[in-house]
Amino acid sequence: MVRRSRASRLAASLIACGLAGCSSVTPIAANVDTPGMPNAEVALQKSMDETSTELTRIGAMQPAAAAASQPTVVPGELDRVVAMSWNGGLDGAVRKLADTVGYRVVVSGNASQAVNVVVNPTPQRVYDILHGLGDQAGELATVRV
Repeated sequence: MVRRSRASRLAASLIACGLAGCSSVTPIAANVDTPGMPNAEVALQKSMDETSTELTRIGAMQPAAAAASQPTVVPGELDRVVAMSWNGGLDGAVRKLADTVGYRVVVSGNASQAVNVVVNPTPQRVYDILHGLGDQAGELATVRV
C-alpha cells in the first residue's frame, strides 16, 4: 500500500510537470514602447546617450588659470629685500636681521636646545627670511615679529 501511494504521487507529479510545460508564455518584443511598460533596451540607450553627453561636456572643461598669490602685506621694514648668508644658531640669525631693519630682539623662555638654521644668500624679503627661519626651527622655537 505504501509503495502504491508513492507511485501514484510520482505519477501525479510527472503529469503536473508535463502539463506545466504546455502552458504558453506570451513573448514580448524587444522594441515594445507601450505606455506604462518599461523597456530595458530603450532605457539603456537613453542612459548611454546622457552619459556620453555629460562625458563630452566634462572633457571640454578647461581648468581655471591659477591666480598668482599675493605676497603678505607687511610693514615697510620687513618688505626690504636683503641678501644674507647664515649658517648657525637661530638667535644669531634673528639678531642680524633685526639689526638690518632696526628692530630689537627679545628672547624668552628656556634656551634648552640650540637651533641651527641656514639662510641662503639669495636676495629675499626680510619677512620671508624670518618665515623660513621659523619653519626651520619647527617646534623647537617660535619666531614672532
